Amino acid sequence: MNELQMKLVAFAFVLGMIAWLVVYWLLKMRKTRSIDLRDALLTVEELEAHAKRIALEHDVSKNRNPLSFPIPRMNDNYSSILSVYKSLNEDVAQQRSVSSAAEWLLDNFYVVEEQVKGIRLELNMEEYHRLPILKSGPMKGYTRVYAIAMELVSHSDGLIEEEMLLKYLSAYQSHSILFNREIWMIPTMIRLALIENVRMISQKIKTTRAQWQMADDIVDDYWIGEVEQTDVMIQHLKSRLDSLSEDNPSFIEHLFYRLRRSGKSYINVLRFIDEILEKYDTTTESLAQKEHNIQAVSTVAIGNCVMSLKYVSTHNWE
Repeated sequence: MNELQMKLVAFAFVLGMIAWLVVYWLLKMRKTRSIDLRDALLTVEELEAHAKRIALEHDVSKNRNPLSFPIPRMNDNYSSILSVYKSLNEDVAQQRSVSSAAEWLLDNFYVVEEQVKGIRLELNMEEYHRLPILKSGPMKGYTRVYAIAMELVSHSDGLIEEEMLLKYLSAYQSHSILFNREIWMIPTMIRLALIENVRMISQKIKTTRAQWQMADDIVDDYWIGEVEQTDVMIQHLKSRLDSLSEDNPSFIEHLFYRLRRSGKSYINVLRFIDEILEKYDTTTESLAQKEHNIQAVSTVAIGNCVMSLKYVSTHNWE
């Protein structure tokens, strides 16, 4: 092999490596691309108006986008949910408290598992790639029908009912007609969107779990036992509260839950924490109320998703 041939081989090798890295990056992005489902809840009438608006905004193409196939994303969602589920099982085995949303996930994880297995069998890649994709917007590159399903789930808090669904689709088609192959794919797309929503909720459960465990560790280390280490506990709390995020009040709420259950007087701890919270213009009561509201929202949302997964997968859509 002469010098020129060696250079050509080396050049081809470099090009091949670059191509491989590009494909790898695109595949990774396909799985990890963030899809935000946190949108305002809408009434049926508002959903109809929203459907008409997005129908006018959607610009579609018949070109294929191989990276839009949703199974890898669904598998990634499932792995994330499974990880949280396993962690919660460990908590239950160790008799740790879990949130009400976590209880829903523990009791109904099998529903998510069944749906994932079913979609893997049902969703045909060739049929999927015959669906029109969006040329622009936040869901660019995804199929139009998947974007429609995501919008519905995000604005209904995961609660899918037949009448609402039919009105939503009718409103959309009053401005942009869907192909029959898209309509047939809607139940599957809704299930994918619901699994996406369960993943988002499970991440909130995971965050709450981490905050609760920090509170448990502090109480167990410095409060529970024959000798209370109130001063040491307060110093430890100070380091935690110095980086307090009001967006995540789980730590404070669960800490006081554990202190109340201990049956011991915790007035000194309460006074100290109130002094810290005053700097953030908040109180233990307001943080506790905020946490209760957050947990209630998550519980309702995951309950809606579970019930809707059961409904959409068993309903006769013919």
